Amino acid sequence: MFLGHPKKSAYYACLFAQILCQHLKDCGIELEGMKTQTDNGSEFIGCYRGDRTRDGIEAVVAGFGAVHKRIPPGAWSYNSDVETVHATIETEFFDLENFANIQDFHRRVASYQAWYNLVRPNSHKDHQTPWQIIQKLRPQTPKELVRLPPIMLEWLGPDYITREELAIRGYNVPWLPYFALYQQPGKNCKNYLTGWIKSVLIPWFFKKLLCA
Repeated sequence: MFLGHPKKSAYYACLFAQILCQHLKDCGIELEGMKTQTDNGSEFIGCYRGDRTRDGIEAVVAGFGAVHKRIPPGAWSYNSDVETVHATIETEFFDLENFANIQDFHRRVASYQAWYNLVRPNSHKDHQTPWQIIQKLRPQTPKELVRLPPIMLEWLGPDYITREELAIRGYNVPWLPYFALYQQPGKNCKNYLTGWIKSVLIPWFFKKLLCA
């Protein structure tokens, strides 16, 4: 079991897929032709390019030689193992634990994940742990495979900010918004700079002059 805790978005789905694929590769798992299966959530769908391939998570796993496959709509049984894990972690962890802060949550969920992967027998899998199943299927697999801690994706992504930081810094907005606009690809720098001078700089200058 691998866990990622993000906002629900295509960006974080891609980031999680990138981390998992790299982790599997580092542990000696052959990814060429491997199928990665998800449901039909918007974070997994992506958009078509001109050549009719998709971007998003499909492109991420393809970079490792794997293939992304989505289950048929409404066919939740195709992801039965995933749904079982969701139900188990709800009853064994989230319904029982209280967290002082996000760091405390991360420590506790990391302990639960390690216990789940290495110690907890699964009655639906002949009372084996995930690690025991892996050892039977691929004995040469290093134990590091199941030791990847839960990934707090917002700590890695560009939008992460703690409540404490937000209280100190306020919301992060571009310095001189017109500069942010005309720096975007395809924007006319001269037109936006002229607009900024007329609508922002000149009124500000005369206001200061009249109030002096």
